[in-house]
Amino acid sequence: MAKMVLKFNKKTSIGAGLLCLLFLIVLFQNTRIFNVILPSEERVKKEASELKKLQEELKNELIESSRLIRRNSEFMARGRGYWLQERDGKPETEAPRRVESAARLAEIKLSSIGSIRSAKISEGIMSMEMSITAEASIEILSRFLGEIYRLEPCMRWEKCSLAPDNIRTPKNVKLSGNIRFICVNNRNISRILSEGIK
Repeated sequence: MAKMVLKFNKKTSIGAGLLCLLFLIVLFQNTRIFNVILPSEERVKKEASELKKLQEELKNELIESSRLIRRNSEFMARGRGYWLQERDGKPETEAPRRVESAARLAEIKLSSIGSIRSAKISEGIMSMEMSITAEASIEILSRFLGEIYRLEPCMRWEKCSLAPDNIRTPKNVKLSGNIRFICVNNRNISRILSEGIK
């Protein structure tokens, strides 16, 4: 019985050895499989080069994506300073009302507020301007200028001149200037800005 087990094991060992040899021959003949298991130096360099290109492309895409996100954030942040009709009302009626409110807070009586003039900046975006005249002490005028500066949406002095009411015996200062603000009329831009502000 022991001799039979030895013969069987010898036959099995020889058969297994021949099977491994055949497998290696097939493996060497089919170089695609062999290259996957043991790639050549040339293939490693080629794959590394392609990987480096892909990494560079990904880096450039991330930089561009970051730039677009930053520009979008800047655009949305500026939305607070723009007059949006859906949020702020009609500029022709609401803007003078806000200036008058700033004047009341500063305790100044405005001599005049001109009607709003508009100029197209681009499609759906207008520059709006109104003239203002007033006369008061320098302290009160300073408070008024500060109140205008704090208004939202943003209103800025385009032209502003200060002059004494009387050259020989000045009591008050005369203010004459134009206040300007940007109004977004385009509903799509306005909606995007409104959603970004929330």
